[in-house]
Amino acid sequence: RRGALATPVDRATLEVGDVDPECALATWNRAHPGQVVQPGDRICRANGEVTREAILSVVEGRGPIALEIERPYLDAAGFERWLCRKVYGKEMVAFDRELE
Repeated sequence: RRGALATPVDRATLEVGDVDPECALATWNRAHPGQVVQPGDRICRANGEVTREAILSVVEGRGPIALEIERPYLDAAGFERWLCRKVYGKEMVAFDRELE
């Protein structure tokens, strides 16, 4: 079970949101404490796919998955977005989706 909320950021990446404690990503995080994938990280490649639609298809599918994750530099706008997500939680994610 994948179980991590991923929000489209731009044409080529998805932003990791909430991670279900019972999902595969949470299992990875427990097994690799030095390489934890956390909210705000961006999925820029999944099983070799690099477009947002293809990455989303892989993430929502079944079977083994290989992800390339990047942790973006947090500029002022990114910090404001991060802070709003902390304060407003899932309501902010819904708002972000409406802006797409």
